[in-house]
Amino acid sequence: MYQVQWDKDYEVKILLSHLGVTIIACLLILKLQIRSESLLVIPSVGINVTYANRLGQVYTEFYPRQLVMDLVIVEAIIMQRLATYPVILYHDSFTREMKIKPLFMKCRLKMAELKSIYQKVQKNLRFTSLEKKS
Repeated sequence: MYQVQWDKDYEVKILLSHLGVTIIACLLILKLQIRSESLLVIPSVGINVTYANRLGQVYTEFYPRQLVMDLVIVEAIIMQRLATYPVILYHDSFTREMKIKPLFMKCRLKMAELKSIYQKVQKNLRFTSLEKKS
């Protein structure tokens, strides 16, 4: 009867490939997990959103005031949970079609905190709208 002999190098290659896949998966998970988000509204300039992940990488998105229509609070049902989060309504600079950008989706903010963010952003957006009319 013929017996299959395992080569020692073959076992090492399988072990290293599994280890490599595990390391890549862990790095991908760490890269996608958002550690902190911040929102900076500058009247007459725009809205700056900054994300930092677990690896320390920082991503920044800027929405010019001319393209930002509004910031609203949206409610969505995700699985069996009601999620509320702020959303920026803006026009795409190239296609000029309206788009939305959800904010603070990973952290579960209370409605009082969302209202506070909403009121402060609306105050700054309203301030720039009044400047344009004058």
